[in-house]
Amino acid sequence: SKKRANEPAKAKSMILTKDDIPDDQQEVDDDALDIRITDEEARDIAKKFATMLDQCKHAEQLVRNCKDEAECSQYAAALSMCLAKVVCPVQHDSVAEALNANYNENNEKETEAYNATFEKALENMSVCVVGKSQVAAVAREKYPNYFSELKK
Repeated sequence: SKKRANEPAKAKSMILTKDDIPDDQQEVDDDALDIRITDEEARDIAKKFATMLDQCKHAEQLVRNCKDEAECSQYAAALSMCLAKVVCPVQHDSVAEALNANYNENNEKETEAYNATFEKALENMSVCVVGKSQVAAVAREKYPNYFSELKK
């Protein structure tokens, strides 16, 4: 369903449904998204997403209340890092490591290498978070009882 320009924006949950995933982020067809998730896996996914919601609620609130594009961008990055810390810890750590890397800002090649490393780590983290969200959307659809306690 497309939102009309004159309709007020509704508050969105950080827990996606399958319909919430934008078409351009669904790199696979619906049959491929129909992955098999066991009861135990669904329970684990629900627990991780409950943890994520709890740990990231402050970052989510900052994004909801940001004032301008620069502030919103900064808070969105912080929210992505928070989400990844729970559901994509390896990718989160790679971004953190890239952020803390030492390089000579006056050396163009080192700066380019730093930027490329950081951008790739950030891209990998984003892809992971989207992928985990897609799996969670499928799990939520198949096992809604495990997600019923989560913030809607």
